[in-house]
Amino acid sequence: MTIQQRQQILRILSEKPARDPLQSLSKEELLAHIAIAWDDLRVEIVYLEERGYITVKRSYLGTRVFESFYLTPQGIDWSEGQALLPAYTSASKEDAILPFAPSQQAGSALTLFFSYAQEDALLLEELEKHLSLLKHHGLINVWYDREISAGMEWRDQIDMHLNAAQIILLLVSPDFMASDYCYSIEMQRAMERHKSGEARVIPILLRPVSCEGAPFARLQMLPINGKPITSWSNQDEAFEGVTRGISKAVRELTSIPTHFPPSGSDE
Repeated sequence: MTIQQRQQILRILSEKPARDPLQSLSKEELLAHIAIAWDDLRVEIVYLEERGYITVKRSYLGTRVFESFYLTPQGIDWSEGQALLPAYTSASKEDAILPFAPSQQAGSALTLFFSYAQEDALLLEELEKHLSLLKHHGLINVWYDREISAGMEWRDQIDMHLNAAQIILLLVSPDFMASDYCYSIEMQRAMERHKSGEARVIPILLRPVSCEGAPFARLQMLPINGKPITSWSNQDEAFEGVTRGISKAVRELTSIPTHFPPSGSDE
């Protein structure tokens, strides 16, 4: 997608005008105004949403998801000023059409370490699927014990990756809390690195369990509302919220700008 097409998305929303949830533009209405496949358009919707220019309103009917879009105050300001994106012309700025800044591509990807109980492997796999977009954009690599090759010392491998990861995800469940290795070794080491500023620890509540008194209990847990993922009627919705929280942490740790550079800027 080009910068001009991104501008077009915001202009379409501005002309609606989609300035609040009551005036939001549906996915079908947006697609009717722009000649692009939905899968491609979704990438740019994520880009604009994460940078605070639009809000995506989602509603659910059974397994169906209905999406609509409206401008944030920041998006309105940019559209009214007609300075939504810099008008890059040189070939050196071609990377500006990517969903994230080129400096955040594979060479600087953050490593996410999953600390989890084997009983929660299926939930881990679902979370990994929802993190695919961050992986595709080269922002993250994920690691957990299934990456250990045959014949390698598993304890050494886990220790090495646990001590190198920039983000450590604690997949909290009754089995996680009951596991001596997860709780007493991996989690304790993760909290040491978190306290020293070497890594960011993010607890994710997979299944109902009491966390009162746990070292990570004072940290912001995902999902934000503290409702375990398995307690949601639509678990994809829960995983989406978790992914947004992880994405926010990735942006903070990689210093991805949350605003477009001003028009004409070379930055």
